[in-house]
Amino acid sequence: MNKHEEEPDVSILVERLLTEYSVAEIFEVIWKSPDMARAYIRACEDAGYEITAQERAFRDPVLECLDKLGGSGEVAEVLKCVERKKGPWLSSTDREGLENGRLRWENNARWARQRLHDEGLITGPHGIWELTDEGKMEVERIKKK
Repeated sequence: MNKHEEEPDVSILVERLLTEYSVAEIFEVIWKSPDMARAYIRACEDAGYEITAQERAFRDPVLECLDKLGGSGEVAEVLKCVERKKGPWLSSTDREGLENGRLRWENNARWARQRLHDEGLITGPHGIWELTDEGKMEVERIKKK
């Protein structure tokens, strides 16, 4: 930007992004760069928008973490892996505690796990998340992206 150009109003840019694109489309682009993700989240929060990682944003990371853990893991270790993977993309709202005692992002990750279970990609007894054969195939598809 040269000295004759005015710096754009971030709130207008954020409003335009949110109007023209779905949150999923925005996160698909910024997912590739932690710096871009942090800048986007900071700009949204500065502009007064509450940004949270929706449960669908945890779908692939949950599958990838289970794969990294050998195909299954206790809930706490899976969530720890997901937090390391998603950390740069989590906003202050995502890190807020809920009435159930969980952090918002953890709650959304658990809902993502439920959806994955409904899709037949994850199974396991209480407290253990485990990839099914279909889940393993989905991980391979994700790796090819």
